Amino acid sequence: MDALKQYLFNKTDVRKITAHVMTENKDSGSVLIKNGFEAKWKDLTEGWGFEAPVRVDKYILKK
Repeated sequence: MDALKQYLFNKTDVRKITAHVMTENKDSGSVLIKNGFEAKWKDLTEGWGFEAPVRVDKYILKK
């Protein structure tokens, strides 16, 4: 993940990366936190193309 962050922040004009993780997937959220992301929004509803909406947590990493 470090190589991707370095590339996006140093070689492009990206200033912010957001990640959307299913609320029930706590391990993925933990990985994001360990990589510098901040938990911004919890337990939101999004349509991901499944039969029912998905509950998600959103994380953000700023340059």
